Amino acid sequence: LPITLYTLGDEAFSLCGMTELKIPLAVTEIGTDAFGFCSQLTSVTAQWGKESLLPTMGEDVFVYIAGGQGPQNATLHIPSSTHHIYDYADQWMDFGTINDDYDPSSALSSVSGEADTPIKVLQDGHIYIRRNGRLYPIFY
Repeated sequence: LPITLYTLGDEAFSLCGMTELKIPLAVTEIGTDAFGFCSQLTSVTAQWGKESLLPTMGEDVFVYIAGGQGPQNATLHIPSSTHHIYDYADQWMDFGTINDDYDPSSALSSVSGEADTPIKVLQDGHIYIRRNGRLYPIFY
């Protein structure tokens, strides 16, 4: 999903065939049944490092994923040291396995080259473009 996506509407990907999902950091709202009935979906990555950044969730966002068994048969990948957020958060805590093995910097492109070549930078939970030594926030 594109990193500039900020809303996933009701049933947005319902009945999808994806097996893995990385929800962009910019997402602030996930609608009811957004990934419902995605029976092959067994791995979800959530990138938020602060509880205040978790998206608003509709009902049954992950209903009947993972072979129709629901999130209890799927794995949630989260940033390290964020178990305290996801272990008690509505619907995120329903995942059968929660691994704090996601490295947020892996979502950023690493570009080498001249000093004026723009690159994406993750800082304080926000993504910026760095060019000529200055940071420019990406607005969603």
